[in-house]
Amino acid sequence: MEKETEKHKAFPQELPKPTWYPLVLSMGVALIFWGIVTQYVMSLIGLGLFFYGLVGWINDLRDEYNESGNE
Repeated sequence: MEKETEKHKAFPQELPKPTWYPLVLSMGVALIFWGIVTQYVMSLIGLGLFFYGLVGWINDLRDEYNESGNE
């Protein structure tokens, strides 16, 4: 009798490629709140970092999805 693992081979799952955008996004959130406590200029810098990280991360995910052939 065959083992269960021999009957059903697992498909290897690909991990997403590493990116810095989640770190940039989280730093943007931290600066937004830091700016609320201290000066609004820090919030503006944080807002810029937040949107830069968000747009970059979404574009990376979209490019990776298109490369995988799931259009």
